Amino acid sequence: MADTVETPPDENRGPEILAVCGSLVGFSLVVVILRLYVRAKMVRRVGADDWTIVAAMTVMFVEMMVIIPEVQLGAGRHVQYIDPPENVTKGLHLNFVTQPLCLVALCLTKVSVGFFLLRLTPASRLNWFIIGTMVFTVLSSIGNFLTVLFQCRPLALTWDSSVEGTCIPPSQLKFAAFFNSSVAALTDVVFALLPIPLLWNVQMNWKVKSAVTAILSLGIFAAASAIVKITFLGSYGQHNDFLWDSADITIW
Repeated sequence: MADTVETPPDENRGPEILAVCGSLVGFSLVVVILRLYVRAKMVRRVGADDWTIVAAMTVMFVEMMVIIPEVQLGAGRHVQYIDPPENVTKGLHLNFVTQPLCLVALCLTKVSVGFFLLRLTPASRLNWFIIGTMVFTVLSSIGNFLTVLFQCRPLALTWDSSVEGTCIPPSQLKFAAFFNSSVAALTDVVFALLPIPLLWNVQMNWKVKSAVTAILSLGIFAAASAIVKITFLGSYGQHNDFLWDSADITIW
């Protein structure tokens, strides 16, 4: 007798996706606005790191505006309960749109941190290492971006299985996803730990120095998030339930 596939329960993680992503994006937006206000009105010195983080925030805000209709179309739900069925294709299309946006936003954020560290210690011997890490970050992000854009020909096959064409074998895509996420976690750790030697000899009040180090070390949390996200990549799309499987990846 043929094996029967158990139907999953009708769970909806859409509100969880919106709550986590919306609150974090909203908090980030407030912080970036306050930062720009202080730099422009009080310090009267807006630098490359400020403009880069504004660009990152803009891209991330646009991504949030895409996530909202994606959830309305079924993100965070099992495919069996998405009605009408064509919403699955529309939801997957929006899910695809968020991927390059996320890559660009994360890259710009790390580049902004790099510019900030260069501004803190313009004469440091670590400058070349910081610049090298920034270049590596940009190049790896471009590689990720190209992988996303050229995974299927035509591209519409990425979100619409009824389209005829070819895609990179799933095993190769999964390897690329694991590799790219590992690189992201590595650069997060590097940027999180760099402030410690950089700020060691900077002429700052020890309280200010400790606060700046603690804030920049929040990159450790970003690295931890990237590592957690890696654990969900193995099961992504295993049962052609992409909108459900993408919930944890989107959140982390």
